[in-house]
Amino acid sequence: MSPINNDDAVQRDSSPHGVGRFPERFPGSGDGSDDLLAEVADLRRRIHSLERVMVAIFCLFTAAVLVAGAVLPMYTDRDGDTADQAWSVVSIAGSALSILVGAERPDTDSPGVQALFIAGFLGLNLIIVLLLVVVFPWAVIGRVSRNQVRFARIIVWLGLVGSVVPVLLSLVASGSTDSEAGWGGAVLFVGMAASLVIVLTTVRPRTAGYGAEAADGRWRSADSGGSTSDGDRR
Repeated sequence: MSPINNDDAVQRDSSPHGVGRFPERFPGSGDGSDDLLAEVADLRRRIHSLERVMVAIFCLFTAAVLVAGAVLPMYTDRDGDTADQAWSVVSIAGSALSILVGAERPDTDSPGVQALFIAGFLGLNLIIVLLLVVVFPWAVIGRVSRNQVRFARIIVWLGLVGSVVPVLLSLVASGSTDSEAGWGGAVLFVGMAASLVIVLTTVRPRTAGYGAEAADGRWRSADSGGSTSDGDRR
C-alpha cells in the first residue's frame, strides 16, 4: 500500500467546537471569509436601519390620523335657536372633565349612562395619548420586553374597540334631522386599525439573534472560536 501524501490529506479541526469542519473556512483564516462576513453584517445593519426608518414614517402618518380623528367632529347638533355644537372625541372629553370638576352640570336624567359615557371617552383619549407617546416609540425601537408587547397589544385592541363608538354616533347622527354626521369617528377608526397593524408587525419581544447587532455578535463569536481552535491546534 502506498503511503498517504500529506498534501492530499484533508486536515480537519480536532477541537470539540469544530468537529467535521474545515479550519480554512473559519473566520480569521485569512481566506477572505472575514470580508464576506463583514459585508453580510453591514448589509444586515443597513436593512435594519431602513426598516426602522420606514416604521417611523408609518408611525408619524398614523399619529397624524389619530390626532385628526380625535379633533374632527363626530357629529354636529343643529338647533335653530342656538349656534351649532360640534362634538369630537376631544371636546366630549373636555366636557366630561368639566362635569367631573363641577364646572358644568350634566344635561341628562340618567347619571349611570352619563358616567359610562364620560369614562368611555376619557379612556379613549388616554389610549390615544398612550399610543402616541409610548407604543409608537416602542414600534420604532422594535425590540421590547414581552410585558411591553402585551401592554401594547392590550392598548391597541381597546382603542380599536373604543373607536367603534364614535363611528356609531356618526351613523346615528346621519339619520337624524337635528344633527349632522362628521368624519371624526371614521378617521379615528382608520387610525386605530393602522395602529393595530403597527403593533402586530413591529412591536415584538427581543430574542437572541435579533437584528444586525446580534449578527455582528455571531460573527465575532465565530471569529473568536476560530482563533481559539487555531491556537489549540498550534
